[in-house]
Amino acid sequence: MDSEKPKSILLVDDEPDILELLEIIIESEIDINITKKTNITDSFTYLKTHQPDLIISDYNMPGGNGFELYQQVKSLYNIPFVFFSASESSSIEGIWTSP
Repeated sequence: MDSEKPKSILLVDDEPDILELLEIIIESEIDINITKKTNITDSFTYLKTHQPDLIISDYNMPGGNGFELYQQVKSLYNIPFVFFSASESSSIEGIWTSP
């Protein structure tokens, strides 16, 4: 019997349609638990009691951006983090990755 906990992803975006699309795409490729949050505050609350294996977050959201979430996550946990954005800008200033 496999006692390893199921893998999980936290998706964060203020657009519910985008969250649904991402969920469909990811679930079509892998069997994984997906939790969706539509704002930074709900994401922080969720992370107090859960540690997903990966966080995928929109960068630009009302009430706080994905970089704020990234900074908080990196200060507390070792969870891989991926940004995406529908912004017309092709770059996000001030972001870099670390090993």
